[in-house]
Amino acid sequence: MGGLVLIVNHDGEARRKLRRRLDERGYEAVEAASVAAALELIQRLPRSFRLVVVRLDMPGLSGATMIETLRLFHPAIPVLGTGSREGTAVAIGCPELVDGIEERLHSVSGENGAGAAHVRLPFEVAQRAREHYERTADLVEAAQIVATAVPRV
Repeated sequence: MGGLVLIVNHDGEARRKLRRRLDERGYEAVEAASVAAALELIQRLPRSFRLVVVRLDMPGLSGATMIETLRLFHPAIPVLGTGSREGTAVAIGCPELVDGIEERLHSVSGENGAGAAHVRLPFEVAQRAREHYERTADLVEAAQIVATAVPRV
């Protein structure tokens, strides 16, 4: 299968462990220590990533905020949100892409966004984020608007 995976986790050791496991399975991995850094990478290279693996309880902009931002602006990028506890995960997008690695990461609790990381953004928030992104082309700033409606995990 292979492809480029973006790993988003503030824990450097956790990123390295996951990167090694993905390398063993034929994936290339890029690491980001924050949601803001990950969104900047995606903004520059939106079609490059086959999968994003993000820790839900990230400091600063949360993994849940990243998931909702990607659902709004880059819905074709599948996302696997993982928790700090074993067995906490949410797959968004194309669950078949994570079938080969999910048993190594965590079990998946919902293939279409069901679970702790999925919220229904109020229309007004989504619209404000879209309008801001159209004016500025800044995905991180748009994510900050999205964050106003996403509860902390």
